[in-house]
Parts: sequence; C-alpha cells; structure tokens
Amino acid sequence: MEQIKNRADIENLVNSFYSKIREDDMLGPIFNSHIPNDMWKVHLDKLSDFWETNLFGVAKFKGSPTQKHINVDKTLIMELSKTLWEVARTLV
Repeated sequence: MEQIKNRADIENLVNSFYSKIREDDMLGPIFNSHIPNDMWKVHLDKLSDFWETNLFGVAKFKGSPTQKHINVDKTLIMELSKTLWEVARTLV
C-alpha cells in the first residue's frame, strides 16, 4: 500500500474500503442497515473529512464519532466479535 499523501488518497482508500464493506456478507448488512443508500456519499465524505483532519491537521471534520458509534452499537442485536474485525481487516 502506498503512503497517503493528500485528500484524494484518503478518498480513494475510504471509498474502496467501504465499497467492500457494503458488499461483504457479514459486515454489509450491519452497515447498510444503518446508512441508507442515498446517505452513503455524505457518510463517505464525512469519513474523508475525519481522516483529513486527523492525518493532515486540516480543520474539516465536525462531529462526535464515538457517540455515533455508541448509538449504533445499542441497536445491534449481536456483539461485534473478533471475527467481524478480522473480516474488516482483510478488506483494506
């Protein structure tokens, strides 16, 4: 994997990774049930803002990802297992 140098690199990685997540048999249903089809572009842009802010110090991201994920976790029937994290790691 090449080094991330700019926003375009971040967007390529985020879009590629989440495209694979959405199609995955285990992870796709989790993500797709929380993010409607018409909101994926907005979500991917926000993720790119998050990483651009954290990697390059560009003040773009505004929000509380921890609180959002806590709220999502409350709605899950299953526990996020080590298996799901392993699946996600293989998609990068």
